[in-house]
Amino acid sequence: MLADYGYLTIRISDDWTGADFIAQHVSNGRVLNVQLKGRLTLARKYPRRDLHICFPESRRAWYLYPHDAVLRKLLASGRLKGTRWWDERGLFHFPSLSAKLKCMLEPYRVSACD
Repeated sequence: MLADYGYLTIRISDDWTGADFIAQHVSNGRVLNVQLKGRLTLARKYPRRDLHICFPESRRAWYLYPHDAVLRKLLASGRLKGTRWWDERGLFHFPSLSAKLKCMLEPYRVSACD
């Protein structure tokens, strides 16, 4: 799917800096370190790694978001505060996306080209 957006991908076998693969844009050379997840996920161990998280919403729609930017937005909203998973484990994931989350993540939505 990322090839439709001009990215070449390289799988990483050793989870280098938290990434599962690297995506490099063919025209501008931009490099993304990408962690694959099954859902919207945030973790205290990811900040300051320039990491992007990629997860599917459906078979043809995925999100590819900068972890730190989305984490800042959700922390500022108070959405994570007081949750056992975040407070005790430093990890939070959303089993499904609410309308508010979809709106916040819309700039990071990628879809397969028809």
